[in-house]
Amino acid sequence: MLGLKADIILLDKYANKDDKRLVELATYYVTSGPNEITVVVHGNKEEFVVTNKYGEQITLSPNELAEIIKDYKEYTKDKTIILESCETGSEGGPAEDLHDILGNPVYAPKERVIPGTKRKKNVWRLIND
Repeated sequence: MLGLKADIILLDKYANKDDKRLVELATYYVTSGPNEITVVVHGNKEEFVVTNKYGEQITLSPNELAEIIKDYKEYTKDKTIILESCETGSEGGPAEDLHDILGNPVYAPKERVIPGTKRKKNVWRLIND
């Protein structure tokens, strides 16, 4: 539910034990404010990544993630997208592409993060130009 936990979790708790723990963290410790949509997905400086039920990692393009976000029932153009997704807020990273596609402000980490931990200003970056 918006405002209580992560809105979109793109992790499979059955893929591996690490994802199982990340799903638990995302479910119980990641929150969204009333003007935010929080997305939890694996990422790096170049791409978003999902793990399928066979444990294979599959690239998710910024366009594909944008479509998932736009399909979310609470999505509006004025909400900030919070990406709990490692390194995606790096300069030239996929969070910039997501912002360009959606037009929404995007808040994403420049380093590796653990869902639900404090969002430190020196690690997180707001993309809103």
